[in-house]
Amino acid sequence: MSIQDDIKHPFRSGNMLLQLIIVNIAIFLILNVFRLIFFFQGYTEINLDIVFFKRVLQWVAMPERFDEFIYKPWTVFTYMFIQVDVLHVFFNMLMLFLFGRLMQQLMGNGRILAIYIYGGLMGAVLTIIFHSTIPVLYLNSGPLLGASGSVMAIVIATITYAPNMRVMLLLFGEIRLIYLGLIYVVIDLVGISYADGTGHICHLGGALMGFLFVKAMQNGRDLSRAFNKGFYALTGLFKAKKPRMKVVKTSASVRTGHLQAGAGQSKAQVRERIDAILDKISKGGYESLSKEEKDYLYRYGKDV
Repeated sequence: MSIQDDIKHPFRSGNMLLQLIIVNIAIFLILNVFRLIFFFQGYTEINLDIVFFKRVLQWVAMPERFDEFIYKPWTVFTYMFIQVDVLHVFFNMLMLFLFGRLMQQLMGNGRILAIYIYGGLMGAVLTIIFHSTIPVLYLNSGPLLGASGSVMAIVIATITYAPNMRVMLLLFGEIRLIYLGLIYVVIDLVGISYADGTGHICHLGGALMGFLFVKAMQNGRDLSRAFNKGFYALTGLFKAKKPRMKVVKTSASVRTGHLQAGAGQSKAQVRERIDAILDKISKGGYESLSKEEKDYLYRYGKDV
């Protein structure tokens, strides 16, 4: 199998964790290609950082103050995929992989993207609120970038779901996940007063989202369902349209409870089938769907 096939496989199989890691690393490499181009143009180290920010980063990093953010609202999504430092991307992707694997085993593949995005959004909201209302933070505002808030959402969501699970840490031995989560949160609380404190606020926002997501799920509300419905409907718009075929519903399809795509379906029937497919995604991931279910989701998901 070639490197190209290895990269394509997570997208074909629906492994959302590996997809997120590949996207983050790809964007990291693209950004550093731009930085390398500026370097070869002869900019010194200080000037290189300034030019790189003005020409590239300022369009994807999120301003921390609301009065600046309103002019770049799209950055609330782009910032959570942006890393330009090698250690930054390495540790973010390492944490994402380790806790994302646990989440896949405990909560299913279908919730990973929703928690990642929700965590990034909560981190952004908390950062803007703090930097727009607290004077000392307002005066020290800068661009926000990195997947840390989104990754922290996945970390804390996993810990909240299985707080008593034990993991083995190098040098420290076996430890329960709940203590690991407390350590992360305390580090971020203490870190707010330091020079890089702005990132710690984003981490805490992500942690809060991860906690709330799991608590809502435990109370019977799966916040990933609405997200997945919108996401797969949106991605379906970019797929080639397949001609609709009229299929006669057989007795076998009635016995198995599957509604076939075709004429004669009511809005309620379509919605019921879409909800069933989204439940299946939440439990087993997108790769657990049959080809017919994937086609059905792409065809009708945007209509309900």
